[in-house]
Amino acid sequence: MNSATLSQTGDLASELFALLRETDPARFTDTVSHRAQERWSRIRASVEELSTETAAPPPISASVATLRALMDEPADSPRESVGYWTTLRPHLMAEYERLAGELRRRSVRAPTLRPTNWARIGFHVSSAVGALLLLEVFLSRTGTLWATGAFAAYCWVNESGRALSKRWNERLLKVRFFQAIIHPHEHHHINSATWYGTALIILALVSPPFASAAALAVLGFGDPAAGLVGRRWGRRPLTGGRTLEGTVAFAVFGSLAAFAVISLWHGTASVPLLLVVSAAAGVAGAIAEAVSVRIDDNLTVPLSAALAAALTASLLGVQI
Repeated sequence: MNSATLSQTGDLASELFALLRETDPARFTDTVSHRAQERWSRIRASVEELSTETAAPPPISASVATLRALMDEPADSPRESVGYWTTLRPHLMAEYERLAGELRRRSVRAPTLRPTNWARIGFHVSSAVGALLLLEVFLSRTGTLWATGAFAAYCWVNESGRALSKRWNERLLKVRFFQAIIHPHEHHHINSATWYGTALIILALVSPPFASAAALAVLGFGDPAAGLVGRRWGRRPLTGGRTLEGTVAFAVFGSLAAFAVISLWHGTASVPLLLVVSAAAGVAGAIAEAVSVRIDDNLTVPLSAALAAALTASLLGVQI
């Protein structure tokens, strides 16, 4: 692929990514619909330009052909309606992932698409609450090690199977539960649950219980808050598709969640000191989430939050 085609493909992928963010269910409004239609027109022009390129590799030419067919397909709903974009979005997400994958293979950075997914958000929060209850109420330290080790092993066995067998991958992705919570880019990449399981076993091995609890709370509540606020009100972009507004929301909600669980199960120090430790965990988690581009934030966030909480408590001489 020549440099001109690569540049055109990058421009098309950028426009698709922006369109998918603008039409996300968390932020869709009439104003967004107007901008979306304007962006859709620019995408059409890019598609027309790329369709004449004979040097485009098969993944790009196939994606361009699909986008062209979508544009020419009669609409069941008015183009300014939510229904029109709701129907179109799954097809656009699939084509964006195809284009983004081709760009990444050629060392061109393409942001990861993380659309609003209420089932995933519910699973995210409930898994954090479940892990906290196991850690603090039901399991001993040894039991926690066995449980987290078994979960991490299960995840990596499945990942190995997916990598070695296309049929294994397809069968897993046909499970309704996985269909409901998986992000588009995880169809052919290590999924976030596997990185989460890896983080859990590391925390169980090396982290103090209060720091592990803070880390689970930060990830479980800060991450969903960042996604919802960033998609709905995010206007100041950061790396990897994140926004400043989402990162601030992460720090605030993550810190409050960490303070709640530390106070509930480890509240032996004064409230101001617990607030400082909790804020350190929340801010560290937010920074880790904002800069995690090549590494999944379900690994970096809990490890960073736990490390920050443990170091802050140690520096302050706080016994938690």
